[in-house]
Amino acid sequence: YQCGGIDKRTIEKFEKEAA
Repeated sequence: YQCGGIDKRTIEKFEKEAA
C-alpha cells in the first residue's frame, strides 16, 4: 500500500473484503 498510516491488519481486512 502507498499509504503507511493504515495498520497492516486493516489493509489485510480491506483486501479480503475487496477480493
